[in-house]
Amino acid sequence: MEVKYSSGGAIGWLQERWFEFRQGHSTYLAFVLSFVNFVLITYSLFLEKIFVELTLLQFCFVFGAIYVPASVIIGKVHIKKQAKYDTGMIFNQNPGLQAMMNELIEIRKLLKEAKEK
Repeated sequence: MEVKYSSGGAIGWLQERWFEFRQGHSTYLAFVLSFVNFVLITYSLFLEKIFVELTLLQFCFVFGAIYVPASVIIGKVHIKKQAKYDTGMIFNQNPGLQAMMNELIEIRKLLKEAKEK
């Protein structure tokens, strides 16, 4: 079942493209650009001045060997500990989702009652 979210026409087409643009930009492009910026700033301001001189490529390997596993571990802990609260808060802000869940709970009760009879 497809949910109708657009009125169609030129305005609907623009709304869909705008949504896709925001998703692509914020989820992928801005993340990549900010991560590259973070690595370059770290390289130029911190390690290049304090520690042994490394080429940018050597630094990227060392940085990746430390930063990527740390990020994965922190992300895993976040998913186990915090994600259920984040999801719950988003759920509480969406009345449509709450109404759907209430209907599902009601259907489950009716099915359970019918099964017991």
